[in-house]
Amino acid sequence: MTPKTRKWILLVDDEEQVRESIATFLDEKLGKEIKIIQASDGVEAEAKLKNQTFHLIITDIRMPRKDGEDLIATVRESNFNETTPIIVVSAYAKPSIEKKFPFISLLEKPVDFEKLEKMVRTYFCLESTEKMVSGSIFSSLLESSLGFLGEALGRDDFQVGNMKLKQPGQPLTADYAAVITVNVGKVTNTFSVLCSKQTLEEIRDNSEKISGNSLDVICRSLGYVILKHVLTDCGIIDSKEVHVEDISQDPALLKSKKGIVVPINAINIDYKVFATTKNTKKTK
Repeated sequence: MTPKTRKWILLVDDEEQVRESIATFLDEKLGKEIKIIQASDGVEAEAKLKNQTFHLIITDIRMPRKDGEDLIATVRESNFNETTPIIVVSAYAKPSIEKKFPFISLLEKPVDFEKLEKMVRTYFCLESTEKMVSGSIFSSLLESSLGFLGEALGRDDFQVGNMKLKQPGQPLTADYAAVITVNVGKVTNTFSVLCSKQTLEEIRDNSEKISGNSLDVICRSLGYVILKHVLTDCGIIDSKEVHVEDISQDPALLKSKKGIVVPINAINIDYKVFATTKNTKKTK
């Protein structure tokens, strides 16, 4: 990977030991993929934000001169970093901060480095800055899918499988795909729930609420209901911002897109979640 393709990370914490431990860990795991810029507090970080776009910001909350929440507010008003994802690493972060600001994920101290690495890689796979989907939304979508499948089929053996990056041109194998487009600011997020015919038949035959509907309607409905619940529950968007495109019969239309694919694994079940983004709104 050449320096031109490196992902830039702004790491902000007033404790030098914490900064160095995070920086050393990420450098060992990601190496030439990243370039880390450090700041000791919000004031120093703000100076570095004025003329540069970062792919990711990792920040503490309690810091001298300018704390993490004030820094995040500044970031969200920035021309260069308004949609840059932020991982808040702190023992004092309130869950409400995720609702107050978009594209935020929380990680408590002491740092779970394995979880941090997974969060960083997820954000990078989703290609941040102008094309960013909130990792917290995607995680909630997976959890809601697990809950829906467990309730609809009366089973408890569903597990989230290994995340994979889908490149443009690679097909997504599925009989049906519910494609949901969500606009958040300048960013258009596309989420898809992909199912086999057999999976939809099991859902139809085991759920009294949707019995009798055609399979394409079931697929589109379950995708829409799950996503709408996740987004409104997270407080990220208003329900009016959810748009469902009527292409649920044709998973091939997703072939040109790049994004994350995560399977939900269980015996005789073929269910995947796919997420991608595209900045289609031009700035004035």
